Amino acid sequence: MASKIDTALSDTLPDKEIEEQQRTAQDDIYIDPAAEKALLRKLDRWIVPPVMLLYLLSFLDRVNIGNARLYGMEEDLGLTGDQYQIAVSVLFVTYILSELPSNLVIKKFTPSRWIAFITTAWGIVATLTGIVQDYKSLVACRVILGALEGGLFPGLTIYLTMFYTKREYALRIGYLFSSDQMHKEDVYAGLKDWKIWLFCIGQFGGDVILYGYSTFLPTIIRGLGDWSIAQVQALTIPCYALGAISYIAVAWLSDRSQRRAVFTVIFGLVCTTGYAILVSTAPGGVKYFGCFLAAMGFNNPRYGKRTVATGLQLTIGNSAGIPAPFLYKTHEGPRFVKGHAVSMALIAMSSVIYLSFWAFFRHQNKRKMAGKEDHRVQGLTEEEAEELGEHNPRFHYTY
Repeated sequence: MASKIDTALSDTLPDKEIEEQQRTAQDDIYIDPAAEKALLRKLDRWIVPPVMLLYLLSFLDRVNIGNARLYGMEEDLGLTGDQYQIAVSVLFVTYILSELPSNLVIKKFTPSRWIAFITTAWGIVATLTGIVQDYKSLVACRVILGALEGGLFPGLTIYLTMFYTKREYALRIGYLFSSDQMHKEDVYAGLKDWKIWLFCIGQFGGDVILYGYSTFLPTIIRGLGDWSIAQVQALTIPCYALGAISYIAVAWLSDRSQRRAVFTVIFGLVCTTGYAILVSTAPGGVKYFGCFLAAMGFNNPRYGKRTVATGLQLTIGNSAGIPAPFLYKTHEGPRFVKGHAVSMALIAMSSVIYLSFWAFFRHQNKRKMAGKEDHRVQGLTEEEAEELGEHNPRFHYTY
């Protein structure tokens, strides 16, 4: 029916008038809020659980080397010096390098096919890791595993954008990365924007905690008391569970309130406190409480530039996985003072960065509401004003 109407219009009206009428018709579409919420709940039931499961499995395959260490992997494979740390670190090199090529492949084969392929492939590699006999074989498996898993996050995020709106991203996924609709101007603007680079530094600090803590938590807890391997494994579960619960809760609150920095800063300070306890000479029970605290650890309007910002944050943030293992060298246990101290300093730095952005964005929004930026759009068309991006007086930062 729509095609017949469009054909009839094209025979009688100019092109611009046709476009205007079609745009008006689209704007007049009514969406029942109750039906929309019901659809959203249905999507959450059928889409989010498999996505979460896939990402959980990939995360476990990256960090389970920390659990294997408890069961004597270093002795079985004859690892010496920093060989264990190198095996942990090398995965993130290929993980980072494969992210961009994966985006290009996704466009060719679609997210569903690509996700199915890499999930099957890395499952095979992870299984074969269990039969390695020496250091070289272990490193080879880790290199291949990183290359395969690097394509999962871009694939999942692009897949989710097919079902959810912009306001619904934060609860379903930490951040968005897609290479569609990206222009040279957006790339240049993103690379020249000091705010994006400062965000990346903050992301780096947070991801050092993510990779260092998640991989070495079993080793850290083992040094806090005289526990068996099974008990150490069990003691890691509450820490990971609290981290997952706090993440989901904060994502929900952030979505609902459209506030970002306040949660980031508060939980950054809580995480800093946890590492301060781990650095101290407190008893093992108190330090275990510090492990809990440590576990609790879109301001670009144009889609293209936001893509550059998120892509840089992903790349620089994931690069934190390369140096993170070397913060927890074997001979520095069981206290790992240097590793905890550096982690504490980095998460504190990230908190200060995000607090500074909160103040800066708040100040910029006040200037725009006071009309002090209106001169930027004088004499510009609506389309030209939109091209100003964050400099458009009508754009307000979310902080």
